[in-house]
Amino acid sequence: VFDATDVAHYISRGAAGVQIGTRFIATRECDASQGYKDQIIAAKASDAVLIDSPVGMPGRALNTPLIQAVSGGTRFPAQNCIRCLTTCHPAKTPYCISNALIEAVRGHRETGLFFCGSNVGRINRMTTVPKLIDELCQEWRNTQ
Repeated sequence: VFDATDVAHYISRGAAGVQIGTRFIATRECDASQGYKDQIIAAKASDAVLIDSPVGMPGRALNTPLIQAVSGGTRFPAQNCIRCLTTCHPAKTPYCISNALIEAVRGHRETGLFFCGSNVGRINRMTTVPKLIDELCQEWRNTQ
């Protein structure tokens, strides 16, 4: 869900609510690093790919060098595994999800795992939460 048109679409089909996530990363209030925000803002629609996370769950992420390397069969063994997730098998996992997420929070494109939504390519600017909420509300009023 990206905008009020999407909200109206799902509400008209019986949804009680919707979730908007990725758009809020590109807000001043988001506690992600500026590097993470910059990756989201610069992303094109084609940059979002479906991945199998190291813990066996599917996800959508930016197609960064880490994801490209893993897709090509490269494995990055965990350096200091603390067994943070019981579903993770360090001897088999292609990379440490905790480390990759920390790298993303730091804005490191080469080594980070940047989860995102399918509409990431539609985000093209930094904003604030109040402005984003106002925009969504104005769009909602226009759809009614």
